[in-house]
Amino acid sequence: MSTAFTIRTGTLDDIFAAHRRVPELDDPKKIADYKKRIAGAYHIALIAEDKGAPIGFKLGYALSAAEFYSWVGGVDPAYRKHGAAQDLLDKQEELVAAAGYSIIRVKSMNCYPGMLRLLVKNGYRIDGYEANNGPDDCKILFCKSPP
Repeated sequence: MSTAFTIRTGTLDDIFAAHRRVPELDDPKKIADYKKRIAGAYHIALIAEDKGAPIGFKLGYALSAAEFYSWVGGVDPAYRKHGAAQDLLDKQEELVAAAGYSIIRVKSMNCYPGMLRLLVKNGYRIDGYEANNGPDDCKILFCKSPP
């Protein structure tokens, strides 16, 4: 069951502020890196807030006219298991569907078991695999048609 977090669209500055609250993202990207990644592409930047403070985020962008890529996101550890990640995922799916995309793609890794569980629980299907240095940092590719 979800706590009543506010989910809103945000700026890249908002995304960067929330990004710093997620310890797994220990090599914070610079705002310029975010801008470069989404430059010229339709994108969705979502912020989860508790009492006006950023506690999580989700950022994704169009890969093509049909495909949307849910690129990066996370939730402050103090707010995990309270529904913020689910709220962010639900809002992103709603906006992706409203924008007319027919597929959402996302990658995750074994070192993020909570994210893997969230994706499977929400009907994302394994669509591929990218090997890296070891089993914890290999990438598992998922896809889903938006609701």
